[in-house]
Amino acid sequence: MSQEPLPKNPQEIASRAAVLLGLDPIASFADSGRVEVVVVSQLYEVILAEVTASYPWRHCTGQQVLQKDPNPPLDRYEAAYHLPVLERGQPYTIERISVGNIEGVRYDINAGRLFINVNTDEEVVATYQYRVAEAYWPPAFVLLMVYRLAESLATSVTRQTNQIKAMAEAAEIQARRARTRDSQSVTTKVMRQTRFERIRRNTGGFTS
Repeated sequence: MSQEPLPKNPQEIASRAAVLLGLDPIASFADSGRVEVVVVSQLYEVILAEVTASYPWRHCTGQQVLQKDPNPPLDRYEAAYHLPVLERGQPYTIERISVGNIEGVRYDINAGRLFINVNTDEEVVATYQYRVAEAYWPPAFVLLMVYRLAESLATSVTRQTNQIKAMAEAAEIQARRARTRDSQSVTTKVMRQTRFERIRRNTGGFTS
């Protein structure tokens, strides 16, 4: 028996959710004659954004050095920076901001700009969650999305209480499993090194 490939695009993931409820597979979001296709095509990206932003998943975590905005805020903060520039819009959420070796710097986001209190030439780095193509999702995350979509389809299409409850419970259980597997893949954290510390480690100290 050949191995069934994992879904690689929105339509294939939505199709798995539909089949889970006993509905016909979905080949395209353009089939406006089917209510389940209309529903899932409208909700897919919204549900994905919520699931992605709900946890710092490793497969969709990125980092970027922010570009400083020449126009500083009027008050409360010293500097403004532009949000990360991505191929597909902006990040779903900013996980943390680091300045030099300092992590967890307080910030606010307003009208597409990030405000922080920093008066230094150190790089300002944003760690964020962003939209990653389905082909790069780990299996646990794929199944989580299938259950979340199935829950929405059950709520709006089949409207069967037992299906709604079953899919909601399955999604919560899968969310816990996916988070556990994601956390198990994290390597041991180490303190960020300054340039001085990296030189000492690489050279074994300074020579005269």
